[in-house]
Amino acid sequence: MKKTFILFMFVIMTAALCAMTVHDVQFTEDPSGDSPYLEQVVTIEEAVVVGIGWKPNGGHASFFVMDPAGGAWSGVYVYDYDEAYVWNLYEGDLVTITATVDEYYNFTELGYIEECEVIGQVAIPEPVAVSTADIDSMEAYESCLVMVDDVTVTQAQDDYGVWYVTDGSAPCQIDDAYFYLDEIDPPIVIGVDDFWGRLVGMVGYSYDEYSINPRYVADMYPDSDADETVIDVASVSLNGNYPNPFNPTTRIDYTLLESTNINLAVYDVAGRLVRTLYTGTQSSGTHFEIWDGTDNNGTAISSGIYFSRISHSNGVDTNKMLLLK
Repeated sequence: MKKTFILFMFVIMTAALCAMTVHDVQFTEDPSGDSPYLEQVVTIEEAVVVGIGWKPNGGHASFFVMDPAGGAWSGVYVYDYDEAYVWNLYEGDLVTITATVDEYYNFTELGYIEECEVIGQVAIPEPVAVSTADIDSMEAYESCLVMVDDVTVTQAQDDYGVWYVTDGSAPCQIDDAYFYLDEIDPPIVIGVDDFWGRLVGMVGYSYDEYSINPRYVADMYPDSDADETVIDVASVSLNGNYPNPFNPTTRIDYTLLESTNINLAVYDVAGRLVRTLYTGTQSSGTHFEIWDGTDNNGTAISSGIYFSRISHSNGVDTNKMLLLK
């Protein structure tokens, strides 16, 4: 009886130890950077999906999650060879995950998912502001959502989609592990001395180097002071869409304080053009366009996250939409 009780308590304590946060899995004082839970099966009770469809190795489902509060040591990369896990997830999903902790060339991962259950929807943690010099030693922000401001390109994009920027402190790598810049319509060409007001993305690690990986075009701001001047809010305002989520039709509202040329379009998470809703001169006032969930060929598109994007002479503004079928 005593042995049975001890065994029972051991099982309970083991289960308690294995139910944890992302911070628990990631935090380490080991110089190697390896997780203290390496090769163990753990349960992350609450984590929010912040990036979907990362494709550095191809052939498997992949996404990033963070602790809802964000901060250092709060992000981790999740992968599995079952595509169903990733295509049923959306940014902002609050999930419980049971998986095995792995280190892939010093990059901490959760793999071989045993359970991935959506338990709610929450706000995505704000990107952490870092310097380009910080990226060189970003173990604490590995797999976290970060941003760098007011950077200049020091090396143009190479054949592998890699380019480098600096804010004056040191160069850091930007990678195209989510989408290819030359597949955007129009293509994005990266040249030396190009200026970017803000670049947002997930921190990845490969070939002994950390990198920032923008998730979609909306993570790349061309102008300085991105929170305020990427778009002149005094002249153009994208007011969101209703309903959201929607199936299959939604209304996209926008306001112009003066007559101007605009382009209102829908893009997918890879930055590909899906549907052009309006292009040309529009009068001042509040307007709306109806999107029926089809592309420019009239073909119904699949469920997922899409972005309405309004552009004009002063910049761009975007809004995230969720199509559920």
